[in-house]
Amino acid sequence: MQKLLHPSPIELPHLGIIVMFIGAAINFVVSVKVKRTADATHSVAMKSNALHLLTDVYTSLGVGVSLLLAAITGWTILDPLIGIVLACYIMWEAFELMKESFPPLIDAHLTDAEEEQILQVIAQYEAQYIEIHDFRTRRSGPEEYIDFHLVLPSKMDIETAHHLCDNIETAIKSIFNRAQVLIHVEPEHEQKHMGIHMATKNK
Repeated sequence: MQKLLHPSPIELPHLGIIVMFIGAAINFVVSVKVKRTADATHSVAMKSNALHLLTDVYTSLGVGVSLLLAAITGWTILDPLIGIVLACYIMWEAFELMKESFPPLIDAHLTDAEEEQILQVIAQYEAQYIEIHDFRTRRSGPEEYIDFHLVLPSKMDIETAHHLCDNIETAIKSIFNRAQVLIHVEPEHEQKHMGIHMATKNK
């Protein structure tokens, strides 16, 4: 606030700015690699580390740019103004990261888009099963947990059913390679008995 109300002349440390830009470039490369790994592993800790590195990048660039602009234009007020903008941006990114960190901690279900993707994978085998139900998902840390009931024709033998479940599980893991897939197999006649029971109960 003091700098906003009473801007003071800025001396331009050429060597310091050069070192600052070099450090920012190195931190940017490292932060990008850490962010990619964090996205691949769904690691909130690594994402926070990437954000920390990225804030260092923006801070260094902000300080360097504000010093250059202030020295060139003579507008010393640019230094605190750019600092305020950077502070607001860092707070916003921290807030977004905080929102993202809560779902894994409370074992929230996968996103609607991810669940739809899984259902589309299962639907590729719909010619071999009757229906699926009790579809559930959740994410815990870097792993996804997927389970559902698969209703199969009563005449299907165990080996064919096992092979079908393996194929579905492999197809899901080709997209979510850390997924834990649990398929509960139900015969067709069991579904019919359940339907009769429910109809009787409703009467």
